[in-house]
Amino acid sequence: MKKVMLSAVVLTAFTPSAIAEIEPYIGVGVGTVKVDMGGSLASTYPKVGVFRGGATFNQWIGVEGELSMGIASDDSFETRSTSYDYITDVDFKAGGAVFAVGHLPIGDNFSFFGRLGGFLQQTDYKQSIVDNSANQTIASRELEETEHGFAYGLGIDFYIPDSTIGFRLDYTRYDVQAVQDEFDGEFYEARNDATADALTGSLMFRF
Repeated sequence: MKKVMLSAVVLTAFTPSAIAEIEPYIGVGVGTVKVDMGGSLASTYPKVGVFRGGATFNQWIGVEGELSMGIASDDSFETRSTSYDYITDVDFKAGGAVFAVGHLPIGDNFSFFGRLGGFLQQTDYKQSIVDNSANQTIASRELEETEHGFAYGLGIDFYIPDSTIGFRLDYTRYDVQAVQDEFDGEFYEARNDATADALTGSLMFRF
């Protein structure tokens, strides 16, 4: 009996009416990411390009994948004395994320949404010490970090009436749970409670 009920549920999910409700979409955008590095370091604001694709299964729920690439790095300054500046350059390389998406539609062309998922990304850091009196870098090192954790956020979608073209504005927080550092060819495991807050605008296309 249980097998019969399970088969009925599976078949119902793939009926023509259920499949007809699936609406795929893609989007491209740019954004700014506020990276909170903790300690006395100031936040940095690297810029990213974003490509996303997903599908809504009905007007309420869907799934979405996201690929990001860094397009501009940013510096964070930490001055410990009048003689030296400690500088960390944050260069976001690339990342990917997968989300479950919940929608709250307002009419046919406007909706609020929330996203919850996980991410994996690579970020390069270059740390330097600058002698202010000579305006010269006296020491530096580079780190490659592979980071992963949870991501969640909110946003709005608006589609032009009677069109497949739309616009999106979204905010996402990325909570880094663990980090693998590569330094001088060696790998190190570490926990990291850093956060990144991304604000992104996108051009969307639905099919």
